[in-house]
Amino acid sequence: MAAQPIPRLTSEQYLEIERASDTRHEYFNGEMLAMSGGSLSQSVIIFNLGGELRTALKPCPCRVMGQDMRTSVAYAGLYTYPDIVVVCGESQYADNRQDTITNPTLILEVLSPGTEAYHR
Repeated sequence: MAAQPIPRLTSEQYLEIERASDTRHEYFNGEMLAMSGGSLSQSVIIFNLGGELRTALKPCPCRVMGQDMRTSVAYAGLYTYPDIVVVCGESQYADNRQDTITNPTLILEVLSPGTEAYHR
């Protein structure tokens, strides 16, 4: 018996499903992937790094945001929730919902042995 192909989603379909979902998913080249939780040590690193970045960037027109800001990286076909995202200047969004940043200046991921290969 042949394997059934997994239907690819458009980014618009992904956003519609994701906005109605109680859980978060990433989107990569037509595939929607459930996100896993992090560890205590990852959480501490992310919080501390975000605080240091905020302090360092205070004189700049930049904002440091956390894991709840969905970010689109269009050239990579990716929608993700980075551990930290920095936007310098005016934020640009995927649409009028203003829940998906499209112009990140910096995306940071705290790697663990289980997520390193995927995030790289």
